[in-house]
Amino acid sequence: MKRMINILILLFITCTQVSFANENISKTTSQKDITTTFYQLPALQAEILSTEKVLSLSQTTWQSLPNAQAKLLTGVNWLQVRIVNLTSSEKSYFLLADDAFHLLNGQLYIQQANKTSNQLSIEKHKSNALSGQFMLKGYQQVTLYLMLNSKGQVSLSLSVLENRNFANYLAERTLYSAVAIGSIAMLALILLVVFIASGTQATLILCGFFSMQAMLLATLYGFNSYSYFPTLPELQAIELPFLISLSAVLMLWFSSELFKLKFTHPSLHFVFKITSSLFLIYLPISMFLALDMSLILSHLVNLTANLLLVFLGLHLIKTGQRLAILFMAIFIIQLLFSFANIVIFGWYQFNALLFTAAFGLNSFLISFLLSRQYAYQIEGKNKAQREALENEMISHNTQKELLALQNENQEQLEIRVQERTLELNIALQELEEANRELEQKNTLDELTGLYNRRFYDQRITAEFRRSRRNLTPLSLIIIDIDLFKKVNDTHGHLAGDACLVLLAEKIKQCLGRSTDFGCRYGGEEFCLILPETDCKGAIALAEEVRKTVGSENFVIGELSLSMTISCGVSTYQQEKQAAPEQLFAAADKALYQAKHQGRNQVLSQNIQELLPD
Repeated sequence: MKRMINILILLFITCTQVSFANENISKTTSQKDITTTFYQLPALQAEILSTEKVLSLSQTTWQSLPNAQAKLLTGVNWLQVRIVNLTSSEKSYFLLADDAFHLLNGQLYIQQANKTSNQLSIEKHKSNALSGQFMLKGYQQVTLYLMLNSKGQVSLSLSVLENRNFANYLAERTLYSAVAIGSIAMLALILLVVFIASGTQATLILCGFFSMQAMLLATLYGFNSYSYFPTLPELQAIELPFLISLSAVLMLWFSSELFKLKFTHPSLHFVFKITSSLFLIYLPISMFLALDMSLILSHLVNLTANLLLVFLGLHLIKTGQRLAILFMAIFIIQLLFSFANIVIFGWYQFNALLFTAAFGLNSFLISFLLSRQYAYQIEGKNKAQREALENEMISHNTQKELLALQNENQEQLEIRVQERTLELNIALQELEEANRELEQKNTLDELTGLYNRRFYDQRITAEFRRSRRNLTPLSLIIIDIDLFKKVNDTHGHLAGDACLVLLAEKIKQCLGRSTDFGCRYGGEEFCLILPETDCKGAIALAEEVRKTVGSENFVIGELSLSMTISCGVSTYQQEKQAAPEQLFAAADKALYQAKHQGRNQVLSQNIQELLPD
């Protein structure tokens, strides 16, 4: 475990360094040819001063910007760049302000040494970056004034690039974005093909997740709706909260499907459902939020989803899940990259190269996780086949022994066959009795003597099919002890177990038909399967159990306790598109309503109301 953590930290540091190295190398220009000094006008003055006033301000008004990092606020921002050509050659340069979704528009002015000023044209690229071209003569000194209108707060890096370096930077950025987006999109396409071939739901969910990741990278590189409709600033960064939230929902859904949380960890499955619902509710709300608030909430959505998945990984490690360590490692990496983005670039920015490294690494690890899951499944099938083959070989060898015995003396053969047959019959009887005892133990709850959850899952499916085939009603009653936790907390778990045993005895007394089955579903919850019973009959039986339990006190040692139960009833009456799950969900909903309306009562729920239109 320690080695795995060390490897993850090393991978994180390496990817982060590569990310920053690529970004810095792309923006490097020859500083031997020119000197550049960057300044910014304080926010209050930038908002109220006209262009003419700004161009005439004294140099003491401007604030120096170390490392060419300008902190833009929402609205108008003025930046100053003082440039001196140190050579005798005339060259063309570009002033670049690169940001994917904050900049609305800008203006660029150049001022000569004699204080004459001219406005330069400024170009908006498809990546939403702004650039302006200017010429520098030999040993010339000029001052550039750049007005940027920003939709939100952002830490912006300014660059002055020679013509050739500027072209290289655009080409490299296009290459990075194409490779990053194309790789993730191709992975999504491959998973779609795998889904078509295998029909596995987890594969389809993962395909959707990687599709969202590819679109998110495109947005971070500036290829978003605003870049194609620059006259509609309300479209700026509108995709970001949608894509981040949908990615989080799909990854939570994929994790739940991969590890079957609905059946193995229902409480975690419920938490995932609630969290995903909150993320989906946030989607329409994000359209009405300011950009700064939207970016902060997007970071929080991302962090929340990753923290939940790391917690799931820890829980799976405790339960001995084979893929748990790899699963947790994936989202620890994602958390590290997310925290690094916040620490280095702040809450108002998503660094494209940093998230490219994170998505690339996690895409590989998630794909490896899915492949290992399939490998384990294939390994299990192969093991079962090997065991079946071994059993067949044993049977074949036994037959060969019998044939060899037939070639011996006929009389001895008959005697031996009779003896062997007798021994086999005894062994089969013993085996049958052992199997019967084992099956009974596997289907009975040790505490209450009722059938257990495993028997319920098998029986409800069989009875549902029989009901549908014979066109007969099938009813289900879910029973839950009221305030059972209070009994455990007050009198101890031994008293609680005694209450469960006494309730089971009452259920056995009330079940009059051999075709009715009483099961302990889990904890203090019991299910009664009633074939060929309509809703009225089921309600009557539930009322009988309820009254029987509530009419007497239960003596447990020196304690005398009263106990009440709540019951939920549902009946399958050949509704289309219905399944055993809907039958259980309807009874469970009725039980919830009975609890909510005061307990100690029986309520029913029509299964039709839970079916899709």
